[in-house]
Amino acid sequence: MLRRINYIILICLSVLMIACKGDTTSKQTIELYNEYFIPNQISILRKSTEPTSLLQAQEAYNQGNYKLAEGVFLGYEQILEPPSRLAYAISLIKTGKEQAAIAQLKKLEEVPLFKEASYWYQGLISLRHGDIESMNNQFAQIEEGSWYKPKTLEIISKLN
Repeated sequence: MLRRINYIILICLSVLMIACKGDTTSKQTIELYNEYFIPNQISILRKSTEPTSLLQAQEAYNQGNYKLAEGVFLGYEQILEPPSRLAYAISLIKTGKEQAAIAQLKKLEEVPLFKEASYWYQGLISLRHGDIESMNNQFAQIEEGSWYKPKTLEIISKLN
């Protein structure tokens, strides 16, 4: 009977050690995410055809009012230009709607000036969830010479 109790205790301790290691990895990925997730500022160039509320959404985004920005961007989702679509995606991330953000970021993969940002933010979402393989896949698509490339290499080196 004593052997059986010792065996059960050993199994419980093993499970606990494995669980604690997982928490450390998770803590590290979340800390890296928090360190590197800095929303891009969006330059606003007023077009005479843009609705005033869309400009207000861009301004709310730049001021860090992501919930307000997200709500307004949603109303214009079909006509968003790439800078506003990126702001919309980041607003979605900041309000906890990461799957919707990924859908917006994927639309930016086809826009040469925004594809690097798309891969960057998708990679950060993967990092936040501890999905290192997906993060590596996203970061690998960021080209040398990109503003984001050195940051991807820093994150990868900190994880190793």
